[in-house]
Amino acid sequence: MSSQSEKVPSSFPARAQAKWVFIRSRLPVIQANFELPTLLAIGMCLQGLIFVLLPSYLSVAPAALLLIYKLSYTRPKGVEANWNLKHARLGKWSATVPNHNGTMPEKAGSNGVVCFVVGNHPLGLFAPGLKETATWFMDMWKDAAENRERWGYLSHTAPLVSQGPNRGNFLVVLSYWKSLDHLRDFAAHSVHAEGRKWWERTRQQWPHIGIFHETYVVPPGHWETIYENMWPFGMGQIRRVEGNGEGWKLSLGEVGGVLGRADGNEWRSMDVRMGRGD
Repeated sequence: MSSQSEKVPSSFPARAQAKWVFIRSRLPVIQANFELPTLLAIGMCLQGLIFVLLPSYLSVAPAALLLIYKLSYTRPKGVEANWNLKHARLGKWSATVPNHNGTMPEKAGSNGVVCFVVGNHPLGLFAPGLKETATWFMDMWKDAAENRERWGYLSHTAPLVSQGPNRGNFLVVLSYWKSLDHLRDFAAHSVHAEGRKWWERTRQQWPHIGIFHETYVVPPGHWETIYENMWPFGMGQIRRVEGNGEGWKLSLGEVGGVLGRADGNEWRSMDVRMGRGD
């Protein structure tokens, strides 16, 4: 499925783009480990170091150049081209949950979906047990992605940062599944089951690490989505699987394989996208 955004040129080499996107995708995880006063203190120390190392008339240059760059690429046509728009879907789009055989339903909300929200509060990047916990989390998502048809796994978001009442941050991931039975099967028989056994054995060692989840079972006709000039996010990141029996395959090599145009009459309103109206 193509979009106008794929025609946007870039002033950065492809390798540099990929590396920068990788770094930026990890920034929320880094930011979640430090409160704002700590980040400001780090910035002030770095600026002080620059004052020591550079002549006074040059010491403000790094901050000024960074600010100019930030302001330029946030404009629609900043720098030479805003390559942040490269993977955006320009216009209105809506996501749907594919049928069991990988085909697309006529109405966006024709199939149900399970939203599983999971997250943790590790109390800092260097907290004891964080490395082990994070490794299990990553292994679980890898297993879900590699066996998506078996587990009924559809997609999950990158870690989102939420702020607690004490201004401490914790990480949240939204994930989507075909049915509650699929999710239960994943929890009982996959890497998740081994990870849960590990947690039960070691949880007393890590009383500072918080883990939570929420489960929402949404029947057909009770959900809808709309994305306008956005990168694929949430349900828009679902990858469609095609096939019958053996030989399942992803329909597209890129994220966004279930997005359909929503700027015409076909999916023009919330009721239509839910499958409740014409």
